[in-house]
Amino acid sequence: MQSIAAYDFTSATVYSTDAGITWHDSANLATPGWTGVSDPVLTWDDSGNVFLVGAAFPGLAKVTMGASNDCEAECKKHADKHAPCKAFMKSWRTCADECRRALGG
Repeated sequence: MQSIAAYDFTSATVYSTDAGITWHDSANLATPGWTGVSDPVLTWDDSGNVFLVGAAFPGLAKVTMGASNDCEAECKKHADKHAPCKAFMKSWRTCADECRRALGG
């Protein structure tokens, strides 16, 4: 069963050819290697083409894990002097650990 809370869902599009009176499903989107997607957005170019863009998993988890590791390292430099830095350091570590777990590591 798909779960929005677990980011287990399908991104799909629909279209209308009569100004929105009726709607039709588009073909399934090819997403090889994706295990999920976050923050889908539609955009148009000047020629009328529509593009569906989103942050794909597991790629997003890899980028987030790297940023979390970097932020944790910076916060660690000041954690013994500043309580907010110590708290942020722990938060970044938790984020990186969750990303690593999502990637199967």
